[in-house]
Amino acid sequence: MKIRKATIEDLKAVQDLSFKLFKNDESWVSHLRMDWTFEDEGIKYFTSRLNGKEGIAYVAEDNNRIVGYITGDMKKDVSWRSVRIAELENIFIEEESRHKNMGKKLFGEFRIWAREQEAQKLMVSASYPNTSAIEFYKSVGFEPYSLELEMGMEGE
Repeated sequence: MKIRKATIEDLKAVQDLSFKLFKNDESWVSHLRMDWTFEDEGIKYFTSRLNGKEGIAYVAEDNNRIVGYITGDMKKDVSWRSVRIAELENIFIEEESRHKNMGKKLFGEFRIWAREQEAQKLMVSASYPNTSAIEFYKSVGFEPYSLELEMGMEGE
């Protein structure tokens, strides 16, 4: 198993893993644009992380096959807070490659990058029903900070 900084050559593999993340999340996140990963907006997002122009991306390889990824960036919309915050935006590990510490190793690389960016805090968002993700985030040191609530507008 190897963790490395992602490159633009990894775009297709990262897109495929992101699609699997969306498939995983669709049971508790309503109205996901399932093809976003492959649309212009998704391609632009991943390209900016893979080439390091905005944020960062790392991949996990097992037997020369990409089986996981993590992306993140410095949070730009928190001027009301007095600390620099790095946001872990996406993380996904193939099901068969989980429980091998790949997620923790990917997170470790992201944390090093965030420290280099002079981040003072890290943040991540998780869907409330995604208890396995929440437990992972807690296992690497995240603590609950805020809660977002959402409601539909139909049937008023």
